[in-house]
Amino acid sequence: MRVFPLFSIGITLIFFTSCKDISDITPESPGGEPVTGEVLRQAPRKVYPLTRTITDVEGRTIEAQILGKQGLQIAISKISGTKKYIVPLERLSKPDQDFFYNLAEGGRFGEVKAQLDKEARLAGRVARWHMDAVAAEREAAKLDLPMLMAIMINGNEESENLEQKLGFSRAFRDWASTNLVLCMLKVDDPMGNRTSSHSAVEHRNTAARYGVIIYSRPSVLLVKPDTRSGRVLPCAAFSDPESAITNLASALDQRAGWNAIEPQEAPLKMRPQSSGSS
Repeated sequence: MRVFPLFSIGITLIFFTSCKDISDITPESPGGEPVTGEVLRQAPRKVYPLTRTITDVEGRTIEAQILGKQGLQIAISKISGTKKYIVPLERLSKPDQDFFYNLAEGGRFGEVKAQLDKEARLAGRVARWHMDAVAAEREAAKLDLPMLMAIMINGNEESENLEQKLGFSRAFRDWASTNLVLCMLKVDDPMGNRTSSHSAVEHRNTAARYGVIIYSRPSVLLVKPDTRSGRVLPCAAFSDPESAITNLASALDQRAGWNAIEPQEAPLKMRPQSSGSS
């Protein structure tokens, strides 16, 4: 008897119990019969991802997107959501076991498994907004997570609205806990008051190091853990916490969109601290 990790079985149970029963399906492969050589010769060679209604051993059925397969396990996600699962074939009905047994290995199985392993490793982590880029960079490197850097303009209404949507959203923070390191830098409008504080100047220079030159609007930058590549995201992508989660998840999946970061010349020099200051 094959023994599967308790974690995988637990995830599978959660996946099916969270779904409502739907109508029975017509199996796409022979059910209740031994897998013969003829069945193997007719094995489906579909390209991932593919959509299929699958049934578990208790008769519960769901619409799922099949993302990949490795050995006797498949990676799937619910059609109605973005959550992904690893499902052992032994948890499925006999017709589905036959279908997936014959299905070619491949797809995004390794990627999904790595994501689930990361979520398990980060279980219990609570994301918080760093106000210091160095600390955020260290955490990103330690956890091997991308960093979301939000550069806000002091006294700017758009920046204040964006801070409200991201900084005070429980749902966004919960999602970020297993996906991102958060960093928020506040700078002064370069077209306004030139007597910037020491921290505001430092933050502007940090932004320049990431290729962002501040004008009069906030900027949001998604940075890989190595800090050498990333992408600037439009503020419209953060119209509300739900949109922010959806758009960031999509950006994280689109690796081709990551570009090399081109540092810019620091826009302001920091004033030396007065020796007489306390």
